[in-house]
Amino acid sequence: AVRVAGKVEPVFVENVADVPGAVRDLAQAGDVVLVMGAGSIGQVAPALGNSHAA
Repeated sequence: AVRVAGKVEPVFVENVADVPGAVRDLAQAGDVVLVMGAGSIGQVAPALGNSHAA
């Protein structure tokens, strides 16, 4: 639905461990990062905070 609306281009990252690197490579100042999933996706938010500080 997000892609169809044409407002943003969502990015799918298959391996949860690769999400922080993908965000670091793709996100720009002012972007909102939304992660969705089940299971180990809860580990992503702390990793994003740590990768932003680096």
